[in-house]
Amino acid sequence: FLDGPHVSFPSGGIKFTLRPFANGNADIALRLIGPDLRNAEALTPVTVKISVIPVNNAPTFIVPSELLTVEDGGPQTIPGFVRDIRAGPADEGWQTVYFSIQESSESPNLFASPPIISSDGTLHFACAPGQHGSAELLISAEDDGGNEFGGSDVGVEQKMVRLQVY
Repeated sequence: FLDGPHVSFPSGGIKFTLRPFANGNADIALRLIGPDLRNAEALTPVTVKISVIPVNNAPTFIVPSELLTVEDGGPQTIPGFVRDIRAGPADEGWQTVYFSIQESSESPNLFASPPIISSDGTLHFACAPGQHGSAELLISAEDDGGNEFGGSDVGVEQKMVRLQVY
């Protein structure tokens, strides 16, 4: 907890503030006391369990803003094109992040094999022979953690990369 838990009087409501990305269980022992405080030791504590269910957090990543390559360069494999790939906080490290690319280009025949990004952040593509120009790649990420209980498996941020073929 960042703050609390606090029990309000006389309603008996419990208020608290969680740490970011926190989840788990907490048992709180409450001793109900009346106006006669001398009997407080004789009262049996009541245990209240607070359960915070983990939810999936959206993935994050970093890509360069521009990529340059040459005409007739053949198939391209660029390891580490996507960096700092995170499915979420540490407790989501078991998840796999998948990338999708929306491509727009002034040269419709620019690629013999369109750009794809593997889960480890490696970019793969092949320029078509004799083609040059540029393409805008809009990259988004999704993980396999689901969206139950208000979680998010789709990255809220999309990244634009300009791919220039000379």
